[in-house]
Amino acid sequence: MKKIFLILLLIIVVLIIITVAIRQPTKLVIDGEVDEFVGEYIEESAEELKKIFEKSIIVQADVFEDGGTACVLIEDDKKQSFFFCRDRRLLSQEIREYFYLGYPGDENSKRFPYKGKEEEELLKFLKRGKYINKDTYTEITIDMLIAELEERLF
Repeated sequence: MKKIFLILLLIIVVLIIITVAIRQPTKLVIDGEVDEFVGEYIEESAEELKKIFEKSIIVQADVFEDGGTACVLIEDDKKQSFFFCRDRRLLSQEIREYFYLGYPGDENSKRFPYKGKEEEELLKFLKRGKYINKDTYTEITIDMLIAELEERLF
């Protein structure tokens, strides 16, 4: 009986560790420093997003290892950085994949309207292709997001 209890306890601990590990944000390496996706959250209209995107460049982009969430870190002309993500919950009942300013699920994040003007502005920004550092993961992630948005919007 004691062995069964210890095995069950071990299984629970392993499941907790796996759950916590999956929920950790992707870490970025910027100028040799490890940084998590952190930044200002913006809650603006499509027109305001357009103005922000016109003055911004892509710093880095990546997809979580499970393929569920893709995040893009951007920086505006005032060196203020923020990010947006495409959320694809693996165990969700939700069929649609949404884009967010900020990390999905954070209290300050804002979901883009599905097939809305915000997504159109995001697509234009990504297609413009201005990068600080165009590494392979960033390029692949951006190409994937462009393809997903084009398929969705057109």
